[in-house]
Amino acid sequence: MRKGFDKNMNKKIYNSKVIKLKPQSTKDKLVKAAINHLNTHGRDGMTVSKLAEDANVGYGTFYHYFKSPEDIFIAAVEGSVSELNIQLYERLKDEEDKVYVLMKSFYVIFRHLLTNPASPWLLTNPSHLVDVISNASAEHVYRDARKAVEANNLNFEYHMKHFDTKFRLMIWIIIGGLDEVFRGKNPLEVEGSVAKHMEYTIDLNRRKASEINERLRLES
Repeated sequence: MRKGFDKNMNKKIYNSKVIKLKPQSTKDKLVKAAINHLNTHGRDGMTVSKLAEDANVGYGTFYHYFKSPEDIFIAAVEGSVSELNIQLYERLKDEEDKVYVLMKSFYVIFRHLLTNPASPWLLTNPSHLVDVISNASAEHVYRDARKAVEANNLNFEYHMKHFDTKFRLMIWIIIGGLDEVFRGKNPLEVEGSVAKHMEYTIDLNRRKASEINERLRLES
């Protein structure tokens, strides 16, 4: 198995998410408790009473912010993906190649969800995963897409007009890849297929996208 491709690859990301959540916010305390539980036990045993106890809040307080354990479960995954995007942006904010940054963000999200204990459950209702990825990454993705279009001297109005469709396609490429892996396909083969589909979908500079895919592969 390729270096870096293992189930512990997101440990630091999860831990930093827990640290960065606002300790004064009751809602964030509950989400923090959900992330901690998710990292340790997956979805098993995640109950309202357990989360309330871990967050040191009253049982009834939970329902002031969430309708069910499923809602906070989704919020915890979305929070971890959002934090992943923030960290990626901070690390690559000086990177001039914005097509690379854009593709890297989708590539990292795919790997993150591939090792996230929540993903198999979320795939039972793919609309949950669509919302999670979209809500957590849209701000960064659209910003990088605009910069990529400008940097490559492309027709801004044309490319941004069609980027909504491309963004949705990218999300479904990730979901399709996750489904294939969880059905038993080789993760590395699926990852290569996902990267190739990303290249053709973004289509901001296809020759550059091919070079970036090779760069991403070598980084792994």
